[in-house]
Amino acid sequence: MSVATTPYRRGWRAPWRRQWGGFDDGHSRLSKLAKRITAELREVYVIETAYDHRRLALAARYLALAEKTLSTMGTDPKSTRRAATALGKTAEMQIAGLTRRSPTSADDFAARVRGNHAG
Repeated sequence: MSVATTPYRRGWRAPWRRQWGGFDDGHSRLSKLAKRITAELREVYVIETAYDHRRLALAARYLALAEKTLSTMGTDPKSTRRAATALGKTAEMQIAGLTRRSPTSADDFAARVRGNHAG
């Protein structure tokens, strides 16, 4: 069996498969999770400045690390409840400085259609 040495080609074995990897490789499980969390947080919070963007990205990384820590508990001796809690709290501290997005008119319209609006 020959193994292709050119990355991202047919037959190449991805080193990050079934592993968490790191943030430096955009294809790793950890990096993809952080990107997904970032997208989810962008829907909820207003990002106006570069500082807000940096805060959001950092919070997403901490949340991804917390999820990794929780999933590797029992197999990795460094993955403890205390480490997961500390990562989650650090992410919350970053998110606390962001402004929550107010409901849009489309959300108000959908609530009125469902009958949730008292007006």
